[in-house]
Amino acid sequence: MLLLCDVLGWTSNEAATLLGGSTASINSALQRARETLSKRYPDGRPQVAPKPDASGRDLTVGGTFDPGAHVGTRCNLQAHFVLPA
Repeated sequence: MLLLCDVLGWTSNEAATLLGGSTASINSALQRARETLSKRYPDGRPQVAPKPDASGRDLTVGGTFDPGAHVGTRCNLQAHFVLPA
């Protein structure tokens, strides 16, 4: 949810529709996630940012990521979440 709403700019309602939950549950999860991040990163960000490999490309599982290959194409996004017990 945090990625959908805070990074991609989706509304809580859009995230709830995608994930099959309620808007209230999304808002609650967002609140908990933001609180967790603020405790873990009190300065607002990790101290060391990840660096790309020597070729200037970021490695992903199973290969390399080439943003130019995806320009103009539509991406399908699948998100799964698990609420703590």
